[in-house]
Amino acid sequence: MNRILLWFLFGVFTSLALLMVVFGILFIKDVYGHSAEASFGSLIFGILLLLVGGGVLSSTIAETIRKLFQR
Repeated sequence: MNRILLWFLFGVFTSLALLMVVFGILFIKDVYGHSAEASFGSLIFGILLLLVGGGVLSSTIAETIRKLFQR
């Protein structure tokens, strides 16, 4: 049961992190197509999504590897 929960949480956090990275890229890409007033907030939000999504993805992978080799 514990191993199933580990893989389920790995899938949830990995998909969440990848979704955040994709939306971060889309928000940053949106900056180049619009006027300057709306693009600053979109750029900041895109950078935040990229940073947080990358951090969640790397920590999820590291924690899963640590838990797998701990046994």
